[in-house]
Amino acid sequence: MADKDNILLGGNIQLAGFARIDGASMEVVRKVVGTFSQKVGRHGLFEGLKVTLKEVHKREKSELYEIHAHLFGKGHKFNASAMGRNLFMALDDALKRVEREAEHVLAKFK
Repeated sequence: MADKDNILLGGNIQLAGFARIDGASMEVVRKVVGTFSQKVGRHGLFEGLKVTLKEVHKREKSELYEIHAHLFGKGHKFNASAMGRNLFMALDDALKRVEREAEHVLAKFK
């Protein structure tokens, strides 16, 4: 169930901590996360995704964003995080890291 700080995209993607992001930035976040879920879905890795945003140092023009990505797939949970001053770069970095971790772990089972 979604509350005001949790946003559900589809049935298996949850964004937490993104409620304070402006509308235009939120559209970019939705597109990045949606594209990522389609990409990992083609590899059969996608059962669910939770992305959490934490603003570490909130100052005007110098925010520091911390992103935690949790990917659920093939009975496993994969975690990764990234920090950065640019929200979109930190989000992209966290999603790439969690994808690499999933591919690395699942390659051991082949």
